[in-house]
Amino acid sequence: MAVLAIGLVVWTLAGGGGGTADGKEATETVLCANPKCGHSGDLPASQLAAPSSGKEPARIPADGPGYKCPKCGQDTLYPGAIKCDQCGTLYLMSRDAGGRRVARCPKCETSP
Repeated sequence: MAVLAIGLVVWTLAGGGGGTADGKEATETVLCANPKCGHSGDLPASQLAAPSSGKEPARIPADGPGYKCPKCGQDTLYPGAIKCDQCGTLYLMSRDAGGRRVARCPKCETSP
């Protein structure tokens, strides 16, 4: 029974419920890491297309191919884009030299 409860908690936290309290599908703020494209916006999770490789998409560019971008068709679309509070730039997390995830605006270098 404990395994079932733990599984339910993990599934819910991972977005397995697929919706919000008001019954609408949850959305993700996405950003294409392809510098020639730069597509961004809010997409429902159901509209995130798997990468061409068929493998599980990465959540940040440093971890590998992301989702297939609806604009440029590359596997460079990543969820979880962050909007800088200082300058309004939309950016993605990266990794520092030690491999730790870093959230720092590439334009003004502010961290959330």
